[in-house]
Amino acid sequence: MESTQKYVLITSASSGIGQHSAEVPAKNGYSIVAVSSQPTQLDNLKRRLEYTYQIIVVAINIDLIQENSA
Repeated sequence: MESTQKYVLITSASSGIGQHSAEVPAKNGYSIVAVSSQPTQLDNLKRRLEYTYQIIVVAINIDLIQENSA
């Protein structure tokens, strides 16, 4: 069986524009892959979006600025 769930990748998701950018696709039923180097804020975002929009949020705690991080 093939999954039809669609995901949106949001970097710097734990604050500012990244955090707000996660709201629009979440409101429209898209699941989110959220990347951030701030684990506490990332976890808060994950819980809030999953609770509010009943979507899946995959939280990845990594600093993409660091060399060889991706």
